[in-house]
Amino acid sequence: MACSKNVPTTVAAATASPACQLSIRRPRWLRPVGILLAAALSVAGCGGVSDGVPAGEFTPPVVEWQLVFADEFDGAGLDSAKWNIDTGDGCPDLCGWGNNELQDYSADNVIVSGGTVQLEGRREADGSYTSGRINTKGRFDFRYGRVEVRARIPAGQGTWPAIWLLHSDPTIYGPWPLSGEIDIMEAFNYGPANALTQSATHYGLPIPPFNGTSSRTDLAVNADVNFHEYALEWERGRIRFFIDGQHYQSQIVDEWYTWYPAGEDGLYDEFGPYTRGLDDAPFDQAFHLIMNFAIGGDPVGDPDAARSSRRPWKSTMSVSTSA
Repeated sequence: MACSKNVPTTVAAATASPACQLSIRRPRWLRPVGILLAAALSVAGCGGVSDGVPAGEFTPPVVEWQLVFADEFDGAGLDSAKWNIDTGDGCPDLCGWGNNELQDYSADNVIVSGGTVQLEGRREADGSYTSGRINTKGRFDFRYGRVEVRARIPAGQGTWPAIWLLHSDPTIYGPWPLSGEIDIMEAFNYGPANALTQSATHYGLPIPPFNGTSSRTDLAVNADVNFHEYALEWERGRIRFFIDGQHYQSQIVDEWYTWYPAGEDGLYDEFGPYTRGLDDAPFDQAFHLIMNFAIGGDPVGDPDAARSSRRPWKSTMSVSTSA
């Protein structure tokens, strides 16, 4: 699958984060469109994977971050002023949410308790799967900043937790992947035989093979038992990924692009001629945060039959300030 080269590096110094579950901050030297998300949750089939060993030293710039969004998950339920709860299986527009996933998302699977939000995946008595997915679209959309999420992920065959950003306005460049996607953390069938998490970007043309740049790492040790901080720093022309303060992947503007059909006004028009996006498109527009626990689907396959046969089968993705 075609993809552009990514540039992983190591980090020499970590950026401090507040003791909260979800936050977004912006550097004071950025324009107001920039933000940073930092907290226990601070606010995340790719086109390619690089197994290269990070090399060199990376010293993060000295930046004073300004907190612009945070959630401690300390209420009786999810804060509807900040979050939407996705429901269903994606039909009719994106059945199986585009990846042949097995779960129906339900509000009953999003549980807030004791400063933690849990996205609970279950096999129901009728053999169907349910799980949880939440997003900030229309509640908090942002461009540029630092996002931090403190999470513990599920493990096992057929599990696919993710913390990611998706474009908020497809009228500019068009539907996925034209308008881009940034994956802060994904894990595919996490466990002893596959103890890796992944970060990635998606972009390019709307025809397969879809383009993307990704990198996998084992920095999140025992990620199904321990909470780890997954972080993104997104600025104009550059995207950096961290786990527990350690920088392990960078991407720069020369590595991504978008070609989209445009009208005379330069905006997406499915009948217009294809045009290359300017500057650092598509990562120059507002995105929103999504957290979800998918079950099954093309990248992971069906859940383990032996586990699935036992009722109830349950696994959880958690975001919390507590270890």
